Amino acid sequence: MSLIIEDGSIVAGANSFTTDLELLEYAGLRGIDLPDTEAERDSLQIFAVDYLTAQEPLFKGVRVSSEQELCYPRSGVYLNGFPVAPNEIPSNLKKAQLDLAILANS
Repeated sequence: MSLIIEDGSIVAGANSFTTDLELLEYAGLRGIDLPDTEAERDSLQIFAVDYLTAQEPLFKGVRVSSEQELCYPRSGVYLNGFPVAPNEIPSNLKKAQLDLAILANS
């Protein structure tokens, strides 16, 4: 299964907020080794999104659509005192997914 990236536009079948390239670059900057195949890395990312989705009751705001697959995008969210646009995927959510994917690999 390949990654289908949610970009804030309610992408049908979305299963990730980050790409394989983003994971590779993030891990590479930190000197972290990842599996050699994209399929193995995609599984780590999907596992990370599953965990984030399980934490959704703790999130602020609400989903913007009953049709969306993932816990973001959301409306009514503020980060550092600033509103998050209802079509935005916050960078700290993406970082959390990448961190969780790396953690799942260890």
